[in-house]
Amino acid sequence: MYSITGDKSQTIGTSGCGPTCAAMVISELTGKNVLPPETCEWAIDHGYRTKNQGTDFAYFVPQFAVYGIQTTYTWDKNAAEKALRNGKMVIGRALKGLWTSSGHFILAYGLSGSSVLINDPNSKASNREKAPLSTWNAQVSPFWIVEDDWMIDKRDIKIAIDGKQQEMTAVLVDDENYVRLRDIGPALGYVVNYDAAKRIPTLNKKA
Repeated sequence: MYSITGDKSQTIGTSGCGPTCAAMVISELTGKNVLPPETCEWAIDHGYRTKNQGTDFAYFVPQFAVYGIQTTYTWDKNAAEKALRNGKMVIGRALKGLWTSSGHFILAYGLSGSSVLINDPNSKASNREKAPLSTWNAQVSPFWIVEDDWMIDKRDIKIAIDGKQQEMTAVLVDDENYVRLRDIGPALGYVVNYDAAKRIPTLNKKA
C-alpha cells in the first residue's frame, strides 16, 4: 500500500510511479538494490505522499540527496533535452497523452536519433519505451535532471590523423570507442555547430 489515509486502493502500482523512478535511478548510480517499497516508505515518512495526487513534486531532490545524487528541477524543455544528449537521466511528469490519462512520472535515459528512450514504471509497451522527441516535448513537464553521468566509461585515447597523433576523450559503449563530434570535427577540418531549429549538429569545411 502507498497511502497516508489507509486507502488500500492506493498502491505502488497505482500511484507510486515517482518513487519507482527514483528507485531506478538510485540503484543504477549507487549499485545498491534500492526497490520501490523503500523509496515509497521514505516519501510517506517525509511528507511527500499527497492525499489523492500521488507523489509531491518536492519529493525528488531531497530523496536523491540522501544518496548523494544531485538533481535539478526545471520546466525548461531545452535543458532536459540537452541533459539527455549529454548522457544524463531525466525524470519527467507526463500529462494526458501517450503515457497516461491523467498524470504519471516516467524516466528518460537517453536519445536514439529523434526518439527518447524511456523506462515507464507502468508499461513495457514499445511505443511508450521509445517515443518521438516531439511527443516528449509536447506531453512532459516539468523535469528533474539527474546530474550524475551513468554507465559512461570515459577514457583518453590517441588517434592518428594524417600521421599526427592527437589525444581525445572517448566513451566506451559495447566495446566500441566513441569520440565527441565537437572534438573529432575540428581535427578533420570541420567547424561544428548546432542548428537549433532543425535540432541537428552541422559540420562545415573550414574556409
